[in-house]
Amino acid sequence: MPDGSYSAEYPQSTMDVGITQRWRGKPVRVTVAESFDDLVRARVIRGIVWLAQEGARYDVQFDRNDTCATHLLVWVGDEPVGTMRIRWLPDQARFEKLSVRPDYRGMPVFRALAKFAFALCAGKGYRAVTSLAIEETVKLWKRLGATVTGEALPFMADKNMVPMKLELPAVAYPALKGGIARAGNPDFEMALFIPEADLMRSPSEVSA
Repeated sequence: MPDGSYSAEYPQSTMDVGITQRWRGKPVRVTVAESFDDLVRARVIRGIVWLAQEGARYDVQFDRNDTCATHLLVWVGDEPVGTMRIRWLPDQARFEKLSVRPDYRGMPVFRALAKFAFALCAGKGYRAVTSLAIEETVKLWKRLGATVTGEALPFMADKNMVPMKLELPAVAYPALKGGIARAGNPDFEMALFIPEADLMRSPSEVSA
């Protein structure tokens, strides 16, 4: 399975930092998509979840932003069961295309994916994440600290999307603290060679 190579200080799996989740006895973990096969997995899961929905459009679910985003995979045991992409905007990380296969929907899978994503964003120095959440997932996001920021928006035939926001603590990867003001500093410049998942903070630092 594509675990990648990750530092001990900022481990890649939520299982490694004391936020172990289990689904029907099997461990749940999250990875950053780092290969073509991973991206195929993410797209297949998204297609399974969304393209069978009434009013679904391929060009909405698979847009050009896919090639400029980070994609996450959530696994139950050896099976990829969910995905989400993150776009990196100037003042926020944007969570999009959350997709979990029907047989695996529940708080353990959702929590593992969300907490991993929060830790990754915080490690890169982001202080806020935003998203449009399907109405039925709003309670799940609120349980993790997110707040509603506006009125529901129409999305598909029988679904609305609710704008959400979550604040993150200032726990950026040490060499990235200070942001652009540190450009040219050797530690800052070398940190930009590090794979994204190695920049992530422990999820325990990001939320209680």
